[in-house]
Amino acid sequence: MYEHHLKDMIELLAKKKVIKPEMQDAALGVLKGYWEDKIAVVWGAEDVIDYAKQQKKRISKATANEILQEMLRHHDCEYGITWDTINANLPQTQ
Repeated sequence: MYEHHLKDMIELLAKKKVIKPEMQDAALGVLKGYWEDKIAVVWGAEDVIDYAKQQKKRISKATANEILQEMLRHHDCEYGITWDTINANLPQTQ
């Protein structure tokens, strides 16, 4: 997990008043510790939307989120998720 993802999570928790602002550094330390022996590759709706634009297709954020969920449910763990995976899940007509 990239540190900027962890920081984004901590900032959201503080914004939603789940943690106090003065707890952010401690929370970041806990998350860094948790992720020190793990990895996660993060795909976001903007990745899907940007790729769709490159393919001359326009999709909404809701559609991008649906595509992400579909990719999560049906990706092949042997190959992971790639731009081809996104392409295969884009609506065929736009």
